[in-house]
Amino acid sequence: MIQLFHPLLTLIATASDSLLAKYVLYLKNENRILRDRTPGAIHTKPHERAQLLKYGKPLG
Repeated sequence: MIQLFHPLLTLIATASDSLLAKYVLYLKNENRILRDRTPGAIHTKPHERAQLLKYGKPLG
């Protein structure tokens, strides 16, 4: 599992705030595009919700 996140952690550790802001902007737009293609509401499963809470809580 650590091998899965290692590239992401390396990216975050070496990226500047400006670069991270660009990644966030890209991901927001990617999510918007994908949501626009999906009809209706998107519902998360309990384990997905738990994952989002785990990673989102430290962000505020």
